[in-house]
Amino acid sequence: MATLTVATFGEKAKPVHGLYTFGQPRVGGKTFARNFNLEFQSRTFRFVNNNDVVTRVPTRAMGYRHVGQVLVFDSVGKLQTDLHFWNNLVNRVVGRIEDLGKPGTDGIKDHSMARYVKNLERKDNQRNPYV
Repeated sequence: MATLTVATFGEKAKPVHGLYTFGQPRVGGKTFARNFNLEFQSRTFRFVNNNDVVTRVPTRAMGYRHVGQVLVFDSVGKLQTDLHFWNNLVNRVVGRIEDLGKPGTDGIKDHSMARYVKNLERKDNQRNPYV
């Protein structure tokens, strides 16, 4: 909803100084994402908790795309800006392995706002300019 609101504000020439989302799903197609990013990418920050399943729906195969700049909390909660495919894959696998045998599903638990807040409050993340 926040992303769609910012897009609407842009159409109506209302000022938008920044957008921060946590666990955001994909909200538009390729054209929407391209147009949104032309105007707002430098001011849009999309936080993703390691295996948060909500950030993976609707799928790219369905034509949906993410917008803005992605910032990922790794399997231990440290904010990462190096989004190399391999690093992301390893962190997701580590998160799932560490969660084995615990109640609930890692992808659902990683969508918890409490988990996002906990990661934002980590001391090593407090030095990050995006926090």
